[in-house]
Amino acid sequence: MPIEQIAIIVVLYILTLILPTCFWFLFFAYQDRKEPEPKSLIAYLFLWGILTGFIAIIINRLIEYYLFNSDINSAHQYLFEQDQNISARQFITFLAVTSLFEEFVKLLAILYFTYKNKYFTQIIDGVIYATTIALGFSFFENSIYFFEFSQYLSYKEFFITSALRGIASVLLHLSATGIIGYFIGLMKFKNKNKPLYLAIGLICGMLLHIFFNLFIQLKYPLNSISFTLLALCFLLLFISIQRKKALKIWN
Repeated sequence: MPIEQIAIIVVLYILTLILPTCFWFLFFAYQDRKEPEPKSLIAYLFLWGILTGFIAIIINRLIEYYLFNSDINSAHQYLFEQDQNISARQFITFLAVTSLFEEFVKLLAILYFTYKNKYFTQIIDGVIYATTIALGFSFFENSIYFFEFSQYLSYKEFFITSALRGIASVLLHLSATGIIGYFIGLMKFKNKNKPLYLAIGLICGMLLHIFFNLFIQLKYPLNSISFTLLALCFLLLFISIQRKKALKIWN
């Protein structure tokens, strides 16, 4: 590979993966500045987010292989080449199943590693933990796709796809998993209806992930619905963590 091509890939990787991840780390750290979480805990959760991303990639590829019977890159071929051997029903099923699984595996990580943690003292902490795991997850997932796309997309397609994933994909994981984390915070500090809070959070996070992935496949201007939905959900999450109840120290 020519040195110029390597340099372009490195620069794109920094711009579309590393910098967005750093930005969102600083963004959510600022929201929790009055009662910050230990840096060691945040680093630990980020690494577990990477591990959950690794697990999800493996399961997603197995699902992809099962649905399309042969080529594990069939979903990518459908997306970029409109492969006629793949039905829209197959592709939609793939998006729905993988979206559900990704949010579920992140939910398990949040509950297992943070729910009984002594530092979990505010509702906003649920969002901080959830978004940290989501950042690790999206960083690993986008890294895999980044290097895969570099193999068979043109420079223009590669740049556009990398930029979109660096913005939209990361924001999607932050919003969907952040919503789940918010309701986990409510579940932890509310005395009644704890399972209901968990169910609402999980359903909302999963639905956002599914609908975004489905609407983004539509042609313009219908695909703009996905970005509108994502922006509204992130705004609601941001407003929610600014409330006094979310910032109150419960124990």
